[in-house]
Amino acid sequence: PAVSQQLRVLRDLGLVAGERRGRQTIYSLHDSHISSLLTEAISHAQHLRIGQRDHPTRPPADERPGRRTRAP
Repeated sequence: PAVSQQLRVLRDLGLVAGERRGRQTIYSLHDSHISSLLTEAISHAQHLRIGQRDHPTRPPADERPGRRTRAP
């Protein structure tokens, strides 16, 4: 699908807002939470790429106290 079609879907979902300026539409994020999510996702991808864990001081989920494991 064309970028304009993808932007229309995002606009219909309320994730972006479009402002007409002549023949162009300028899009911006409509919800600041989306910006935070994107920042976290990019940070996570960068950490994975260099082999660094996101939270080096936090133990893995399966090693946390009170964590239940499934029986095989």
